[in-house]
Amino acid sequence: MLVEEAAVVAWELLGTLITGLIVEVAEVATLLLTTEEFVAENKLNE
Repeated sequence: MLVEEAAVVAWELLGTLITGLIVEVAEVATLLLTTEEFVAENKLNE
């Protein structure tokens, strides 16, 4: 019983960590794309 509860808690923590990691990766990717667009616009304006 205790092992099952521990496994459920561990699984939920793992899911939370993976979700957080996906969110972080998405934020970094968005930031990189935004930066690339900004650089491209600056090159066009020169």
